[in-house]
Amino acid sequence: MNHSPVCSQTAAIDQFSAQTFGPCIETMRALVAVALSLTALVLTLSTGVRGSNAYTTHIGMRVPPIEAKCIKTGTFQTDEGKLLNVYRCPPRAA
Repeated sequence: MNHSPVCSQTAAIDQFSAQTFGPCIETMRALVAVALSLTALVLTLSTGVRGSNAYTTHIGMRVPPIEAKCIKTGTFQTDEGKLLNVYRCPPRAA
């Protein structure tokens, strides 16, 4: 079997790369996996802190009572054309 010089050079480069960079690539893959996992964990925990327990949303024509300490954040128009108010209210103290 006759191998061309280009094929033998390519094979030598591939073997050199695997020997030289193999452990480094595996370490980088592990570091990227750890970084992505930590990022996902931080995002999940931070979203949970500010999630649905942090406030409630009320949509309607009536204004919530003053004791609820709600803030009007916008309006919403229904399919029938009625304009509804959107309020953000803090959770009630237990």
